Amino acid sequence: MVDLPTMQPLGAVGAPAPAPVEPKPASGFRELLASLERLGAEHRELPPVADAESLRGALARADAGFQTAMDLRRQLEAAFRGRKG
Repeated sequence: MVDLPTMQPLGAVGAPAPAPVEPKPASGFRELLASLERLGAEHRELPPVADAESLRGALARADAGFQTAMDLRRQLEAAFRGRKG
């Protein structure tokens, strides 16, 4: 007769695998993200539009904010791709 080794249940084999660790983002990435968060905070509360002139100003601010957000988005994507190697 052959002695078979005793097997442990699957749940008890070895220590649980550690959770995957994301690499820490580069400081440039964090700075870009902080810039985007500041931009969002600046545009949460805007002065009310009372006349045509204030409407033009609001549209100009919205357009400038949109352009800045899109530039930051592109920079964030590039920084994210760069850190993944």
